[in-house]
Amino acid sequence: MPLPVLNQADFLFQQHPAELLSLLESAWGQGFRAGNPPAVLPLRNATPVPGGAWPTRSRFGPLATRPGPQQGVILPRRQFAWEHLIYAYLIENTRVYEIFRRVVHGLLHGEQLGIPRKSETFEWLRTTEELFYKGGAPLTVMSVDSHLRPDLRATRRSAYHRLLGMDLNHGSDDSQVYPYEKAASANRDFVAVFEEFLRLVWVAISYEGTTGGGSVTGPVPVDPAAIANLAQRLQNMLNERRGSQPTMATLARDEFVAVAAMSWFDVTLSADTPIVEDLQAVATAPEERLRRIGERVGLPPHSRSHDYFILAPLVSRLLIAIEGGAHSTAPGAQLLYVLNLPGGGGTNPTRELMQTIIHHWSQATGRDLKSAAVHASPRFASAASPPTAAPAPAVAPAQAGANTAAPATFAPVSTNGSGPVSQQTLVN
Repeated sequence: MPLPVLNQADFLFQQHPAELLSLLESAWGQGFRAGNPPAVLPLRNATPVPGGAWPTRSRFGPLATRPGPQQGVILPRRQFAWEHLIYAYLIENTRVYEIFRRVVHGLLHGEQLGIPRKSETFEWLRTTEELFYKGGAPLTVMSVDSHLRPDLRATRRSAYHRLLGMDLNHGSDDSQVYPYEKAASANRDFVAVFEEFLRLVWVAISYEGTTGGGSVTGPVPVDPAAIANLAQRLQNMLNERRGSQPTMATLARDEFVAVAAMSWFDVTLSADTPIVEDLQAVATAPEERLRRIGERVGLPPHSRSHDYFILAPLVSRLLIAIEGGAHSTAPGAQLLYVLNLPGGGGTNPTRELMQTIIHHWSQATGRDLKSAAVHASPRFASAASPPTAAPAPAVAPAQAGANTAAPATFAPVSTNGSGPVSQQTLVN
């Protein structure tokens, strides 16, 4: 039986940084050289078992096993067991990295945040600084900084831009655009295609929920071929950036390191962990813990952090499945919205997952994916109401790159006072 989340976090925080680095190095090596899936996702699913050995499966169940093609459960990534890059993107959009940067700085440079009372907090502090706020140990997978790319935050932003065509919804702490190198070839139309994909899936879900899929008079508003076509477009653009196949290593190391960093902070906030208690941020949900910690260090998280924390693992699973071609055919597309699995397999869990994604994506972006399609002029898009009362700064349009389609034009972005951003972002 898996241990409770708090016990998992305590176990994780008590490990020496070298042990965690060894675990990450092993996971990377098994994923790309030995041909076998690593035991756990980077850090977030690290669960002790009797005898002190690392587990052989994730506490998140379906992510660690490969169900049959007729079961309707979204497939895990081929031979890798870590989350998709969009998981890191969504978690980082909460501003968790910047907030904990101030936490680490405050605890290392004085007593403005108090003196920690728990030994686990000191272990957490050491590991966090060693693994995520300095260059990785030389010759390890975590060592992605060099004279050629000395800024870890810029490296992650560059990867988000290349694979997802998006920047984070916040700039630097001084409200300036965060500088990073933008590749000429990037999936700048990812958001437009993905949201149309989600919208068509919602149309199909609505129809199935109303009629049960029975015969009706007139045209049927469900088009699995159209959904499959959009899934194929997403599959092609994501795999193109990876090197033509989902198993190619292009961007994979940057993805691995980004996921490891954001999963560390995710698990830190997953319960009332020792560091959360020492920061006097005990609460019932990760976004509320982050809000209270943000108050302590003078940097509020994004107002849609609740949606980001929910979306991160779910959209990760969906994109992993799309990259692997699970929904690029009409039968595969139907598994996204049918009420019951084929052959009497029971209730379809993927349909529920899609409903959750569509709801929270709409909440996070301010764009209602449950309404009829709206095609904005390439020069103008009507502004949706921002998620906060603060004035929304303008977003600079993205520049078209080689072999990429022109991006959709989106409304202004709320950055919670962090200033304008330089590239298309997730939220309005």
